[in-house]
Amino acid sequence: MTPQDAAERSSPPAGTTPTPTSSWRTIAWTLVVDVMVPFAAYLALLGLGVHEAAALATAGGVALVRAIVIWIREREVGALSILLVVRFSLGVIAALLTGDARFVLAKDSVITASVGLAILASLAFAKPLIYYIRRSLSPRPRAFDAQWTRSPEFRALNRRMTWVWGLGLITESSLRVLVIYTLPIEVAALLSQAMAALAIILLVAWTQWYGRRSPVDPEG
Repeated sequence: MTPQDAAERSSPPAGTTPTPTSSWRTIAWTLVVDVMVPFAAYLALLGLGVHEAAALATAGGVALVRAIVIWIREREVGALSILLVVRFSLGVIAALLTGDARFVLAKDSVITASVGLAILASLAFAKPLIYYIRRSLSPRPRAFDAQWTRSPEFRALNRRMTWVWGLGLITESSLRVLVIYTLPIEVAALLSQAMAALAIILLVAWTQWYGRRSPVDPEG
């Protein structure tokens, strides 16, 4: 028996779900790190007299710190880490070139919309992007491979998930731009980050629920 087979055998039984306490802790931690900490840093920098655009870009450095922590802990640079660094870098560039605080906020929406479009574009390939993401997060990746090969229903399931993720991210990013350019900048700074975090939480929660209710899904 290979180490991978042993890992799959030792994984939790199919159909098991995290405890509510663990789920709420994950959601709370995401909101604190991705919303409250950057917003608190932004307010602190404003209090020190830093320009709004520069304050927003610098507060986004929380993403860079997170990427460094992930690299130290896992010794690899994943897609999420790269995305976080790109977001921070673009924020700094936008602040330096434009000095427009709203544009600094809006650049995250552009990135999110681009990711949504890339997810939809992956439907043109043999396997959509959401399949690869789910497989990489699963304790039973070989089961994903086997199901993809033998189950048309499983392939359709992952393609439906891909449609929801792509359209969901594009819709959220469009609403966030509306918020950024219509509300006071202090409100927009907090609300736009909260919307981004909430959208990911809802999409992940829906994906887990939708997969587990399907008899053909390895996580079900």
